[in-house]
Order: sequence, then C-alpha cells, then structure tokens
Amino acid sequence: MNSQDILHSKNYFEIFELSESFDIEINELNARFRFLQKAVHPDQHAMGTSKEQLLAQQLSAKINDGYQTLKTPLLRYRYLLTLKGLEFKEHTHKDTGFLMLQMQLREDLSEIDVNDSKVDDKIDAFNEQLNNMINHQTGSFKSAYLTQDYNSAYNEVVKLTFFEKLKQDVERLEDQL
Repeated sequence: MNSQDILHSKNYFEIFELSESFDIEINELNARFRFLQKAVHPDQHAMGTSKEQLLAQQLSAKINDGYQTLKTPLLRYRYLLTLKGLEFKEHTHKDTGFLMLQMQLREDLSEIDVNDSKVDDKIDAFNEQLNNMINHQTGSFKSAYLTQDYNSAYNEVVKLTFFEKLKQDVERLEDQL
C-alpha cells in the first residue's frame, strides 16, 4: 500500500489490509503496523521537502490511530459500529437492570478495604466476576453484530465501556496496595 492509498483509505481495516471483523489476528496487525510505520515514518523523510515531511507526519499519525483502535477490542467494536453509521455519545442508559448492576458493582468495589488482610482474595474474586461479565457482554455484542442488529450491538458496547472503566478502578485500587 502506498502513501496515497493510506491517505485515501476509507477505514483502518483497509490500511492494515484486514477484513472488517471484531476478531483480528493481533500478530498480523503488529507486523503490518511495523511495516507501514517503517515505510512512512517521518525520520525516513527528514531530507525531503516540507510537503513530504508533512505528508509523512500525517500518514504516521493515521497509522498510529488505526493501530491503537484496532488492537484494543473495545475500541475496535466501537469503530466497527461507527462504520455502520452509529455515533457514540454520552447518554444515560435506559436499562434499569443494568443501572442497578452498575450501582451494585460500584458499591461492592467501594467496600473492599485495602487494609483488610484478605484484600487480595477480595480483589481477585471481584476481578473474576467482572471478567465473566465482560466475556458475557462481548459474546452478546458479537451475536448482535453478526445478526446485523447494530442497535443492540451498540448497547452491548455501552455496557462493555462501563465494565472497562470499572476494571480501571480496580487497577487503581490495586495500586494502593
């Protein structure tokens, strides 16, 4: 793929010559990323014209953005849905059952005391529960996406986003240990 192809590619999957899918081969993505970055890296064009240097910076930035999006499952799922015309924005979730689950999980996490002698066990149990929920939501997203029920897939990604943020909160708690 040449510079013009990258600049005019419709999406990140095209840049990396991957099929549009929620499951991708990470090693293949990594290899293509390294190849593309080596070819367009701004250092390769340090002696070029200012226009060539600017183009190299733009290409490198686009490749980096695409790589970050495709290598992270949640970002990849969101991106797939944007390719289907859905726009992600901040909103209140209308699923009262999920709202109750959010409150319960936040409360459960807040009750973990870093000074408790069994804090590691409690964090491990919480993480296991959270990972099970993430796996379930991921499966629900994939099922909805495969059946082209993109609105349901969107709702599953919103739920996954909450779980990922909660995972970050758990990591912050672990950093306090």
